[in-house]
Amino acid sequence: MRKLLVLSVTALLVFAACGGDDDDAGSTATEPSAEEDDTAEDDPDDADDDADADDGTGDDGEFLDDDAYTEVLAESLMDTNSGFAAPEDEAQCAAERMVGEVGAQRMQEAGITEAALAAPENGPSDLTEAEAGQVADAMIECIDLASGMASGFTGDDDVSAEEAACLAEQVGDGSVIRPMLVLDILEGESASPPADVAEAFADLFLDCFDWSARIVAEIEAGGTDITPEQEACLKEVIRTSELYREIFIGGILKED
Repeated sequence: MRKLLVLSVTALLVFAACGGDDDDAGSTATEPSAEEDDTAEDDPDDADDDADADDGTGDDGEFLDDDAYTEVLAESLMDTNSGFAAPEDEAQCAAERMVGEVGAQRMQEAGITEAALAAPENGPSDLTEAEAGQVADAMIECIDLASGMASGFTGDDDVSAEEAACLAEQVGDGSVIRPMLVLDILEGESASPPADVAEAFADLFLDCFDWSARIVAEIEAGGTDITPEQEACLKEVIRTSELYREIFIGGILKED
């Protein structure tokens, strides 16, 4: 599970903000040549290496113990390449709680191995829904997800104090973010949230962020001046437009 889910939540939110559809993402991949196929078939050592990499254990073929696995989990949550990096103390808190409640061996048996945490894609796991809930709760209790979601969803670090406070208040009890975290833990990147969860996220970010100001800034950066009356009109349209809300929801659901 890639960087254990913090980044997958952020990625989902960025998807909604930017729009987009990855249905055609694989269409540009080239087919392996016959020579490449033959090479793969003629090299059993490569197949053995692949099997070792996917056997659900640590690098030495054994499950990592509690201490080693906690360290791996914490490091994955602090990885700056993930798009969201938790502070060390928050990452350590979350990792220790996950291991304490679910167990290092159980998480590795379920597919959340050292190799899986380092993989470029966030895959599914074999945790039960109750166990996935324990992992999600550890993240919600220990990590300030609101601040990461804010910068991830807006695509910038220019989040006002009012916006950050609004977001923190609305996600504080975990009721909005928890269902999406649990789904992601169980199903990985292929997960698509239920409509009611997508609607809750859309309303959250429409309520908390001044999107009209960001749109105006983009327009003016392109050399067009916007009057205060035009900005007020834009703000009202965004606030009341059902179409704008549906665009947010569709992005979260990965729809066109």
